[in-house]
Amino acid sequence: MVETIESFVEKLHAQGVEAGKQAAETIRRQAQAEAERIVAEARGQAERIVAQAQAQARQSAERQRGELDLAARDTVLRFRQAIGQAVTSLLTHEVDKVLDDKEFLAKLIHDTVVNYAHEDSRRGGSVEVNVNKDALTALTNWALKYLADGAAGRQPHAHVDLKGTLKSHGFEYRLRAATVEVTVESIVGLLKEQMAPNLRQVLDRALAGAKS
Repeated sequence: MVETIESFVEKLHAQGVEAGKQAAETIRRQAQAEAERIVAEARGQAERIVAQAQAQARQSAERQRGELDLAARDTVLRFRQAIGQAVTSLLTHEVDKVLDDKEFLAKLIHDTVVNYAHEDSRRGGSVEVNVNKDALTALTNWALKYLADGAAGRQPHAHVDLKGTLKSHGFEYRLRAATVEVTVESIVGLLKEQMAPNLRQVLDRALAGAKS
């Protein structure tokens, strides 16, 4: 069959349309793939940015939490130190006031000398008592009376060597190798040791209540 010009033109037109459709489909698929790639990259980048932001936020929160914990710990330590200093100041004031009482101090020294030097007094032991200068005169009278009472009694008392070089109120008692210290510092230290467990419990309960 002889192909006419009209049929040839129509055939070319049909082939051109089909080729155009295929080209358009190819372009569409490429464009869609490129769009999906771009979207996937954007989504991945967004997820990385969000993950980094979350990690930085966690690090910042942990750092702030650590700083708050350190600040709280330092505050508790300063609070405990302040309470300890206040207790020491109060005890020091009260103990110093008691030991500054010359009559009380003389009785305390007398009882100590009698208790510690009882056995040594039989062998004529010498007792060294050291007080501060303010109490020296009053305690010299006590020492003279103590020796006089011993001379009048059946058993002689130990000789008392009274010195006035102690810096604080109270006294130091020495007999051979034995030493007894009854000063403001020693009594306050002993009281603080006895108070420490109870004071610690009170502070812990107070701090626990403050936190809750």
